[in-house]
Amino acid sequence: MAIALMVVGLVPAPPAAAQQYVDLASDSQAPRYHSWYKNWLSRIDLEAVEYTKRRAAGLMSCDNCYFETGAFVRELQGKKFAFCIYEGKLHLRAEGTASTNDYMVLKRNGRIIAPRGKVRDMVYSDIGKLDWKVYIPVTKTVGARSVTLQLGSTFSKTSGMRFELGQALQRELRGALRGYNAIKVGIGRNSGRSVDRKFMSSPAC
Repeated sequence: MAIALMVVGLVPAPPAAAQQYVDLASDSQAPRYHSWYKNWLSRIDLEAVEYTKRRAAGLMSCDNCYFETGAFVRELQGKKFAFCIYEGKLHLRAEGTASTNDYMVLKRNGRIIAPRGKVRDMVYSDIGKLDWKVYIPVTKTVGARSVTLQLGSTFSKTSGMRFELGQALQRELRGALRGYNAIKVGIGRNSGRSVDRKFMSSPAC
């Protein structure tokens, strides 16, 4: 059975139970293992992935007005997941996409106001897409018959998450990983050291 399995899509499900045991030699248990390394994404609060900036409007006809520019994530998807070796250590490589909304609006006292004349051309909303990738370090504890895996809450490498919105997304991804439950993985009657060798034989990232 291939340890580094690529998975498309994200199936919503509650996080795995703390240190639940999964036997990869069992076809009925393996899906729980695949869910474990995907479902941390379901813990993300998308409403928190946003940034805004303000600047004075400087319009003679609009006292105390300002432009608010920003962006937020509309939808987040996990597309591919695989265990791999990065800088000699086990990592989970997670990749996905995020649909975004970039905007600029004219406001007064916190409320959007209807623009007039040429100002109308400066107020917009645009749909975009962000492709993201993170390398998550995995801590391993080798037991007699299993290996306990714990996803870290830091990233060894990221891709596609630049600028303010990307940084906001990184914060939420790290928050989703923080405190995420560990899992014990065994393979039939193999020893823990044998299971560990299987993970460490994963391809390079």
